[in-house]
Amino acid sequence: MTTTKSKKKNRLVVTSAVLLAIMLTASACGDGNNKTPNNTNPGAPLEQPGDAVETPGNNNLGEDGNNANSGVTEPDNAAPDSTDKDKPNGNDDAAVKTAEGTYSGMMDTHSIEVITSDGPMALQFTDELSDTLNKLEPDSKIKFEYTEKKIDADVTQFWLKKLDKIE
Repeated sequence: MTTTKSKKKNRLVVTSAVLLAIMLTASACGDGNNKTPNNTNPGAPLEQPGDAVETPGNNNLGEDGNNANSGVTEPDNAAPDSTDKDKPNGNDDAAVKTAEGTYSGMMDTHSIEVITSDGPMALQFTDELSDTLNKLEPDSKIKFEYTEKKIDADVTQFWLKKLDKIE
């Protein structure tokens, strides 16, 4: 092989490697259309596996599927909200509820998991609570306030309003 061909081949290999790295990074980040539990599209309908079974008293809740059996029942008077479905304050009639549990950690950039006496619970949060949550260690005992927001007949979101660590 001549020197010119060798240089071209080396450039082609380097260019291919860079292109491959960019493609892998882009596919890992995604555009939010992948409906896997850790990379969901907010507001998208919940997709349950074909063999999923609903347990009486549970609602298979959670926009991202990680809260499939929280054990928290939704009130009979919950009405769907026709305003912005990604905002916790869209339903002004939502009653603030209080609960205690163990903070498991962040599920993604806008939701956490808390283990309650009824099972795991996924809670959405706004930027105002980000600093508090970033300082919280996993397995911390917490007391929290939240509201429920009914998205449609099968999906209810829980929105974190306040969080206090129990010492």
